[in-house]
Amino acid sequence: MKAIFLATPALAAVLVLAGCAEDTSSVVVPKLVGMRGAAGQALLARRGLRSQWEQGARPDPGNAFFLPDTIVGQAPPPGRHVRRGTVVLLVPSSSKVASNDFAAQVAGRIQRSWRSALRAGAATDPAKRFPSPPRAWLSRRLREAEQRYGFHVVRVVMLRPRRLAPLVVIRASDRRALARATAAILRRLDPKRLTNDDRTGWAYEGFFFEAQDRRGVPFLLTFNSWRGPHAGGGQWAASEDLFPFAHG
Repeated sequence: MKAIFLATPALAAVLVLAGCAEDTSSVVVPKLVGMRGAAGQALLARRGLRSQWEQGARPDPGNAFFLPDTIVGQAPPPGRHVRRGTVVLLVPSSSKVASNDFAAQVAGRIQRSWRSALRAGAATDPAKRFPSPPRAWLSRRLREAEQRYGFHVVRVVMLRPRRLAPLVVIRASDRRALARATAAILRRLDPKRLTNDDRTGWAYEGFFFEAQDRRGVPFLLTFNSWRGPHAGGGQWAASEDLFPFAHG
């Protein structure tokens, strides 16, 4: 199991966790990937968070090369501001989880979290304005990107928390090539005008991009939402070489 769920800290990247206001009722999720299971659980407890092994991914000593287990995946990602008491899901190194099932579970969980962030931002920061290009504009750019980068579009949903927030799912046969091209693709689909703040200047108030392999298994996600005090975003990839942006 090599699936890792991380958020990028790079300010220049599209998916920056930025502008999180200080809140005594919230805590920052620590980075747990690479830690021993017991140590990671103890750290979460000290932060006022709870831990839980991902369903179907509980430690399996019969498959462990090293004991105790090392954490190889987590959700939510490190750096995310969450309420005290939030459950952090952990994936142990000795698990016998089917990677395809885990990828689908993670993709679904991230998408639900993104939709929730859009609703929260719309409620707390309704006045912020975005250009919100229409579906026809996005469809034209997707067709151009399809021809250039060799993928095909599976689904496009235009959510409307206040203005438009596209959800785009594509399928590609060459995972590494698509990962390398993702930054360029997103610059075409969700352009950002030049500003002094990574949280401003975006075409859409939120954008979700999921790439699947030819079997329909998610291998790469990027997501952002730009309303409210916790405006920002993140990324997930099924393996280290598939992350589209630098990460810590």
